[in-house]
Amino acid sequence: TVLVGCTFSGSVDTSNDEKETEKTTEKAEPEMTELTEEELSDLSQMFDPERTYDTEYRWFNMALTSQYSCPQDVDLYGLFYTGFQDEVAGPEELEKLEQAGLWLELDIQKNPTARMNEVLKTYFGLTLEETNRVGLDDMVYLPGTDSYYKNSSDTTFFTAGPITHGYCTNDGRILLYYQDILDGAEWVVTLVEDKNA
Repeated sequence: TVLVGCTFSGSVDTSNDEKETEKTTEKAEPEMTELTEEELSDLSQMFDPERTYDTEYRWFNMALTSQYSCPQDVDLYGLFYTGFQDEVAGPEELEKLEQAGLWLELDIQKNPTARMNEVLKTYFGLTLEETNRVGLDDMVYLPGTDSYYKNSSDTTFFTAGPITHGYCTNDGRILLYYQDILDGAEWVVTLVEDKNA
């Protein structure tokens, strides 16, 4: 299963779930079948906010930090906001990063392109070169280590609430809906089966 989109559903007030579901279904092509409670529970574990730092599930959560209608447009700065916890910049790197404008007083996240490619291939079905480089220029690249670096502070980026409902379409897509915990806006995550896996 790979992510292909995270978009605003067009709904802010979701107090009337039945009416919102009817409106969404009327616009939908192709046909949609509502997920069972068991299916929804299994899929919701992928996006559990409590698992932001879980090595297996964290990238699903990080994928909800930006809006995109195709995987090529995922914000790479947001996706790799917390970086790889076992990657540490050495003294020579830090000197170059300070010259490039990063603050040594803050945490510095190191993102080797090889590991970024692993994440993108696993969760989005593409490589770094196949993306549209959204957010990539907001990081500092060092050719000597083939890595992207960025500062980070307290992790206040994740505002997605729990998955509330979802649908399976007859063309193989899975649509999962969740509410932003800050403004109440409703968003939809689109998943498809990776046929190359």
